[in-house]
Amino acid sequence: MHVSIGIDYGKILIVNNEDMFGDAVNRACKMGEDIGAADEVLITKEAMDLIPTEAAIEGKPIEVNIGGMNVAAYSIIYRTNAEEEQQ
Repeated sequence: MHVSIGIDYGKILIVNNEDMFGDAVNRACKMGEDIGAADEVLITKEAMDLIPTEAAIEGKPIEVNIGGMNVAAYSIIYRTNAEEEQQ
């Protein structure tokens, strides 16, 4: 199975512990569903900045257009299990 994932950070409204609304939800959804390719993880700069350095998460800086606005983001660089085993 191939998926694309969008991640953002910001204020959201949670209704009945099941529905979520807000700009962060909309941006993450747009990046995951419409912009990201199969097997791609996209994360906004705001969310990336919250990841501790010691987590060693690497990303390639990109700019995405969401609703006519350019948003600074990253495409996460990761290795599959097969790639890890080869090293």
